[in-house]
Amino acid sequence: DQYADMLDALHECDYLPRSLPFEPGFYVARIQEWKARYRDWIRDPVMHEMARARTLFDVRPVHGRRSLWQQIETTLTDTIDRDFLHVLANDCLASLPPLTFFQDAVVDSAGEHVAIFRLEHSALRPLVDVGRVFAMAGGKVLGRSTLERLATARALLPEHEQIFREAADTFRVVLWQQGRVGISQGTSGADLPPTLLSRHDRHVLKAGFRSILRLLEFTAERAWIRNL
Repeated sequence: DQYADMLDALHECDYLPRSLPFEPGFYVARIQEWKARYRDWIRDPVMHEMARARTLFDVRPVHGRRSLWQQIETTLTDTIDRDFLHVLANDCLASLPPLTFFQDAVVDSAGEHVAIFRLEHSALRPLVDVGRVFAMAGGKVLGRSTLERLATARALLPEHEQIFREAADTFRVVLWQQGRVGISQGTSGADLPPTLLSRHDRHVLKAGFRSILRLLEFTAERAWIRNL
């Protein structure tokens, strides 16, 4: 009942998506069940549909006994291995940034011209997904923002610092555009008509698309995982 009340409040302020990956009852479980779920998602991410549970690797403690939270963190840290990181890194390629803007259209990764820039899907999501991978690699799985996770990546792989710094800058730019357009249009800002972007905005975003693509290509390479 407490969870249902909290969920209603979060929906009311538009903090959560209207459609969650699992039924509401799934999100209320005892500590042993949560530990078993996380182990299953990590040991066999395909069979246990870990892709549906990605956001559950982003959770933060809000209230209650912190010892329960720490048990979850310990389970994750002890279970994550290089094979899991490789699967997760490859999955990041499912969301690619657009190639460029052409007049009032977006040229997507397949070369198609579309009328809407899917900002959340093709710019924010790949950055969030990659940040999650490197946070896991750095042993800092839960309770971190994407910018904190990209900082972890810089510390973990200092020789590739520039890639992660550019990605963090792009993340800030995209979030700003989402907020600007969302507020002005009364929407979530997840989908952005290119007509609302100035010439300067487009130039900055195009540079950001290249940064995202470089980051994705680097993440998908297995070499950095082998060198951990």
